[in-house]
Amino acid sequence: MNAVLALGMGDFHDRERDRQEYRDAAIERESAELYADDQEVSEALCDFLSYLRGHRNDPKVLEAISALRDGDHLYFGNLCAQAVDKRLDQKAEDNITERNASIEPY
Repeated sequence: MNAVLALGMGDFHDRERDRQEYRDAAIERESAELYADDQEVSEALCDFLSYLRGHRNDPKVLEAISALRDGDHLYFGNLCAQAVDKRLDQKAEDNITERNASIEPY
């Protein structure tokens, strides 16, 4: 009996892993579509720059400003790129969650 239960749990974990892999791939595709839209990228970058303005005392912001002043444009550029990546990935995940919520179950 325990072997049958263990086998069933293995199937459950396999299905969960497959479901998560499918969701991750969908988020990646959605994120790529957002990246293809100049407006989306521009908005994400503007949001990040607004964040910098509004959080001047944040240690990470101070570090970014210091790097920019010191001429370390690569660090600042990487920070911007990471922020845009994070925002577009989050938007992609939100879009997929919203679409999935609108699908009616059987």
